[in-house]
Amino acid sequence: MLVRSSGAVLSRCGDVGETVTWARLEVSALGIGVGMKLFTVDVEDWFHCNFESITRVDSTGLPRRVALGVERLLDELDRAGAKATFFVLGEVAAEHPDLVPRIAKAGHEIGCHSWNHKLLYEQSREEVGRDLRKARSLLEDQAAQPVRGFRAPSWSVTERNLWALDVVAEVGFDYDSSIFPSHTYLYGIAQAPRVPYRITTGEGNTLVEVPPSTLELAGQRFGAGGGFYLRLLPLFVHQAVMRRSLARGEPFLIYTHPREFDPDSWGFDLPPGLSLKEKTIFRFGLARGAARLRTLLREPEWRPMRELVDRAS
Repeated sequence: MLVRSSGAVLSRCGDVGETVTWARLEVSALGIGVGMKLFTVDVEDWFHCNFESITRVDSTGLPRRVALGVERLLDELDRAGAKATFFVLGEVAAEHPDLVPRIAKAGHEIGCHSWNHKLLYEQSREEVGRDLRKARSLLEDQAAQPVRGFRAPSWSVTERNLWALDVVAEVGFDYDSSIFPSHTYLYGIAQAPRVPYRITTGEGNTLVEVPPSTLELAGQRFGAGGGFYLRLLPLFVHQAVMRRSLARGEPFLIYTHPREFDPDSWGFDLPPGLSLKEKTIFRFGLARGAARLRTLLREPEWRPMRELVDRAS
C-alpha cells in the first residue's frame, strides 16, 4: 500500500509492509516485533559540541579527556554485562589509535560519527562524502570489523539536507541513526517516525533508520534516554518510556558520551561567547545523568545497534 504525503513529515510509518512517501523518500516500518534495549555512545571529547552562539570551538591546547571517559564507560558496561555501539569520531580515532581496538576487543560494535564534529548541513555533499569515507576506512582498519552504522554529529540530518542519507548509503553503511524525531533549534524533524524504519531515497539507495527514543506529551515530543533530556526529565519518565517501548515491541535507545563519566572534565570552560542557554545545556546536571545511566544499566540485556538491524534484515 502506498500512501503519499505532500507536506508535513510523517508521524508514523504505518503497518508493516505499508510504504509512505515523504520528501522523495519512501519509508516503511520494520516491524521488529520484539522490544530491545540499545546502548550507544558518541565517542567525542568534552569540547566536541555544536552551538548556535559559537560557530567553531578551536580545540588547540585544550586538554584531551576522551580516552579516560571511554575507559570508565567500558568498565560500567562490563559490570552490567552490557554490549553497546560506539559511534567514533575519525579525528578521535586518529589521535588515540589504541582506543578503537580497545572498544572492539571488549566485544562492542564500532560505528562512525563522521571525521570531525561539524554539522552535516553546514557542509557540501562532497565534503560529507569525503569525511565519511576517510573516517570509515580508518575505523575499519583499527577495529578489524565492518563499520555498518553512522550517526551524524548532533543529529544533523534534517529537512534541509536529506541528501546526506544518499551519501551515508553510498559510503557503504547499512544503517543510520541521525534523524531526531523532534525539532530543536539545532536539529531534528518534528514529525519524523519515532520507531525504526527502512528508507529508500529518490536516488534508489536504502538504509535502516534507527531514531532515538522520544516521549510525546500534549502534542510535543521530548527526547528520552540520553543527552540533555536524560539530565532534565525525572528518571521515572525515562523508565516509563522504556517500559512502554518494550511492551510495544519497540526499541528503547540510550545515547551517552564519555564526558558524562568523567567528572574531572565537568568544570572545563569553552571559549567566550557561549550564550546563557547553551551554557546551561552544556553543563546542566552532568552528575545526575551519569547516575541515571548507571541505574538504567541495571536492566538486563543492553545490546548494540547491529542486533536490531540484523533482526530487521
